[in-house]
Amino acid sequence: MIVQNGDGQMSNAVPITILGTLPFTRGDANRDGTLDVSDPLRVLLHLYAGQPAACEDALDADDSGAIELADAVGILDHLFQSGPAPREPYPAEGQDATPDPLGCDG
Repeated sequence: MIVQNGDGQMSNAVPITILGTLPFTRGDANRDGTLDVSDPLRVLLHLYAGQPAACEDALDADDSGAIELADAVGILDHLFQSGPAPREPYPAEGQDATPDPLGCDG
């Protein structure tokens, strides 16, 4: 798509669709308000059993823009090995500051 910016210059722009705007806590995949062992299990059920997720952003613990095995492993590492915490918004609810195709609709 070609658009005109504020300086009158023409440029290529790629539209980004943000699927949801509800606040969430990254890593809290089951949305129960607590980061625990049930959250990486929820990520695995989404990946390998096809369980839908209304808040995909919560499953994306590393904020890579994709839900992957690394998200479940990262949560477990944080819980049991004092690994790095999930990316913001964590530990409190908030908005995703990183544009990506994931959203939080419910």
